[in-house]
Amino acid sequence: MNKKCIKCGKKRGTRKCKPLGGYICAQCCGENRGIIINCPSDCPYFQNHEKYQEEKLVIENEKGYLERYANYINEDKKKLAEFMNFIEFQIYQYYKNKINITDEDILVSLNFLRRKASPIFIPEMSKLSMEEYLWNDVKEFLKEKRGEGETFSSEEIIEVIENIIKFISSFKDKKGNKRGYIRFLNGYMRKTERKISKKQS
Repeated sequence: MNKKCIKCGKKRGTRKCKPLGGYICAQCCGENRGIIINCPSDCPYFQNHEKYQEEKLVIENEKGYLERYANYINEDKKKLAEFMNFIEFQIYQYYKNKINITDEDILVSLNFLRRKASPIFIPEMSKLSMEEYLWNDVKEFLKEKRGEGETFSSEEIIEVIENIIKFISSFKDKKGNKRGYIRFLNGYMRKTERKISKKQS
């Protein structure tokens, strides 16, 4: 039976799409999955695509990701490298299972953190959004470091946040990568977790 794609109505629908309640063509599936289409996590097309994209983005971007940390360490700013790692790990923890999150959502959260860290901060209405949860974790990290005798200036906090923002923004120029950074981060962190698990076994 020749089914038209439920999304574009032009090409032949070859893949069953539960969220749209019909069949979708491969092109519409590839362009919209996990962004416009709220794909279930058990969708085989979504799973295979995400895994492929994560692995590909790790290969392409791991060097640049690690260079940022190396630069801080070489400049004798190890504490900034540690702080940056803390923030990126928290981003990974928050967003790793949220399949409809885009890089733009993460940039919104980081810009919120940057405003909060500024000496001149205008209070904003919030309903304990992800931004607030992230900020609360950052405050706990800084409090713990103060207890160890290590402090961070507003300038240092903002510098680290802007470092992450700059790296995320580098994915914007790559076609179809609305989730480029979060896919890379998921792939890199999972790869790291597998390495650690292998060493411990």
